[in-house]
Amino acid sequence: MTHRCDVLVVEDELVVREAARKILLEENLAVAMANDVDEAVAILEGTSCRLVLTDLMLPGASGFDLLGLTRKRWPSTEVVVITGYATVDHAVMTFREGAFDFVPKPFDIGELLGVVRRALRFSADRPALLALAPSTSEDEVADERNDSCYFLGRHSWARLHTDGSATLGVAETFPRLLDKIEQLELPAPEEHSRQGQLLARILAQGEIVYRVWSPLSGTVLAANPRISHSIDLIDRDPCGAGWLIRIIPHDLDRELELLDRRRFGLE
Repeated sequence: MTHRCDVLVVEDELVVREAARKILLEENLAVAMANDVDEAVAILEGTSCRLVLTDLMLPGASGFDLLGLTRKRWPSTEVVVITGYATVDHAVMTFREGAFDFVPKPFDIGELLGVVRRALRFSADRPALLALAPSTSEDEVADERNDSCYFLGRHSWARLHTDGSATLGVAETFPRLLDKIEQLELPAPEEHSRQGQLLARILAQGEIVYRVWSPLSGTVLAANPRISHSIDLIDRDPCGAGWLIRIIPHDLDRELELLDRRRFGLE
């Protein structure tokens, strides 16, 4: 008999594991716990699990090993990697290996709930969300809308422009998956983005926090002037009018090799 499991928490630190369990139970979620990869696989074999939250550093096999196993054997189960070793390389590798998201420790309740809610909503309507296509609204980047973008997993994207700049935005694991947005925090001009590090914070109703990781490094030219007045553009047109910032990229040759080139909405 297969049992229901909304979230499987894989964490060898008891304090962190129990804290996550308490937060998730208050969301009325069915939660399973594992100390290492072997325990996690045993649970996955006997349950119908929608989401795995796994620490990166575990006894024996790592969270990356569990991510690879899950993507191969249970492809409909989303995986979020949580770690205290939040390096740029780890962040980029997490997305390249197919994780839904990457959460550095320490995190607060709003950040954990933000990524869990997004992942569970995505898993509930995965085929429709993966088929999302840009709208046909007019925008300054409309003439490039049919070009390929460079993606950091299914999380964020970058589009290069002929003037040497690049536009950055959120990919298909954000639109239609957020609670009511109350505030958007974007970097100011002359600040620097760095690939795999924080690009933006989306603050939603109920103190929920969604973090956006940057697909490219660069110097910020401008934030989208329209999005502060029409935050719902993130939902309606994330690869067009809902772009977040424009940058002058750094180290393009190396960083583009770490991204996937594809059309928006397609794996």
